[in-house]
Amino acid sequence: MNARRLLIAVSTALLLLGAAQWWLQRYAEQRLQQALSALRPWVAVDVGRARFWLWGRVDLRRIAVTPRAWYAASYGLPLGYSMSIAHVSLRRLRPTLDGGLRLSSADVDLHDVHLPLPDWGWNIAVARAANGRRLPAPTLRELGVAALDLDLAVRLRWPHGWRRPRLYATTAIPDLGRAHLSCDLDTGAARLGAPDRLVVNDCRLRYDDAGLVLRFERRMARDNDMTLPALRDAIVRQIALDAARAHRPPLNTVAVRAFVRAPSALELRIVPPRPLALGSIPRAVWPGLPAYLGLTAGVPPAAGGDPGD
Repeated sequence: MNARRLLIAVSTALLLLGAAQWWLQRYAEQRLQQALSALRPWVAVDVGRARFWLWGRVDLRRIAVTPRAWYAASYGLPLGYSMSIAHVSLRRLRPTLDGGLRLSSADVDLHDVHLPLPDWGWNIAVARAANGRRLPAPTLRELGVAALDLDLAVRLRWPHGWRRPRLYATTAIPDLGRAHLSCDLDTGAARLGAPDRLVVNDCRLRYDDAGLVLRFERRMARDNDMTLPALRDAIVRQIALDAARAHRPPLNTVAVRAFVRAPSALELRIVPPRPLALGSIPRAVWPGLPAYLGLTAGVPPAAGGDPGD
């Protein structure tokens, strides 16, 4: 008799768990489609398969992201441009009851991200010759980098609720470099379908070079019939000239000049003098842009650190 009751209890529990899993899958799929539909005026996101699990894990596979409207125009993307992600995994979804049930943090892993790179040229002078002539600089495609294939580890935190998210991301690209990003954002009253309302309060990017900058400098020196030290001197002079025009802090130029002469690690930080909405970021690049963004540069305090730590 006891065995029969146990069998009934186990069967009932399994049925309830199965029903809960079925309901969660259907409910989450509907919410995901609503979210993706809201984004369509800005970016088209197609998900091949989505799985939502009761134990707090989400798996999305075969994702295609196609920027539209403002994004495509802002970054000069070619017609039909699209990036792909083989697998997105959301783990450690932590809920909180502060002000109602909501998500307080999540870890997101993006695997096999394929990001094609359009052949963007330089619309600012990287360096000039002694007579003031602008020296041509190679594009990433000319350096043999037509696309970035990478994995991304992202941590999302909402310490101040949905209005003030924090983002931490890290990635490494073989033979190119490694980057760590930390951002304090503000959504304000922005809707999901209006990502241009996203405001940047503070961002910090640490870049550790693994060969990309040196490859760039060598190619540029060769194309301009210069020695590598002479080219670096020319780049440093241009940095000083642009810094003087933009009234940037001395630490900015000191750190960048050191990085130019011996590419290793550099930390860039954006602390805008006024709230910087994503939709208002200028499309053009000019010497005054760093001051507009509140951009500074410095030497990282220690090797291998993660801004999210």
